[in-house]
Amino acid sequence: MFNRIKMIRLKQVNDTIMMQISPKQKIKLLKHHLKLFEKLWGTSKNFDEIKKFFKIYVSDWPGAKELRAELMAVKNSRQVVDILSKKSWYSS
Repeated sequence: MFNRIKMIRLKQVNDTIMMQISPKQKIKLLKHHLKLFEKLWGTSKNFDEIKKFFKIYVSDWPGAKELRAELMAVKNSRQVVDILSKKSWYSS
């Protein structure tokens, strides 16, 4: 029971922190997460495993839902970076 309470509290803290970060910063974090995923797992782990984290990074701004849907259709990190690079609100 105590561990469940700790997990719920950690999620609340994480949600609060992520709401304070700008979309541009969230995208930078997503790209970093993708690099770490590739470095650690390469092709030995299914890319779909990382997609469950997209909502953490791509949420709470206009157009996030549509962008997230587009990202969920990709097959690898390169495609994610390509999509993000084409967005006018984010460049770098």
